[in-house]
Amino acid sequence: MSAQVCIQGLDVSQSGLARLRYNNQYMYLKTKITDHPKLQEFLASHMAATIAVPVDDQGTLHAASLLYSHTLSPLKFYFVTARDSEKCEKITPENPLQCAAVIGTEKGTEFTVQMRGSILEIDPASHKEIVDDYYKKRGNHHDDIEDPKTCLLEFTPHWARFTDYAKGYERHRLSL
Repeated sequence: MSAQVCIQGLDVSQSGLARLRYNNQYMYLKTKITDHPKLQEFLASHMAATIAVPVDDQGTLHAASLLYSHTLSPLKFYFVTARDSEKCEKITPENPLQCAAVIGTEKGTEFTVQMRGSILEIDPASHKEIVDDYYKKRGNHHDDIEDPKTCLLEFTPHWARFTDYAKGYERHRLSL
């Protein structure tokens, strides 16, 4: 018995995700961030991300906009923030929390990147290159990571998608 392969074409789903119809089933296209230079430039040029984390055992969410730096492979985002802030109440090195993040919410932006994953506190002394990249992108040392009142957070997305507004609201899932 031979398998019949039928590619009927690329279209956009009702939710706006680019998809390929294959044997009467839809496969959503995934894009590797390393294959998308304009998206890489977008992430490098944007300064802030909005994150949301639970702040209690009932799942109450707290959202905050933070300056970030990131790595591409693997895709991770880094934030320096006050240790006594509400978003950090439950985050520790031993207790990663579920987190959602969005980059690119301002008017006129080329992309919006939406992500879900986990966030935890990491030791800045063990991540000197990350801290240096954060300060290089920020342009100053306003958030002094040497201050015991601050902490370094690492967000690892497990799911991500981006909307390309230059291509008519075309949405793609990122392959992570």
